[in-house]
Amino acid sequence: MKARMEHVNFHDLRHSCASIMLGLGGDLYTISKILGHSNVQTTQRYAHLQVDAQRAALDKLSVLVQNKK
Repeated sequence: MKARMEHVNFHDLRHSCASIMLGLGGDLYTISKILGHSNVQTTQRYAHLQVDAQRAALDKLSVLVQNKK
């Protein structure tokens, strides 16, 4: 049965899959291998989606450093 979503192509689905995996905490290297990219640099186009995760990691580091004072 056809999905009748002519505006959606295979690349869109790959992008969505990568974005979801990244949002669930997957790392770029693993996602790169799943997508079949020959190098992780190709996958880094999704890195902009990690801003919240990066902020959370820095916040944790900040708490750790403040507790050491």
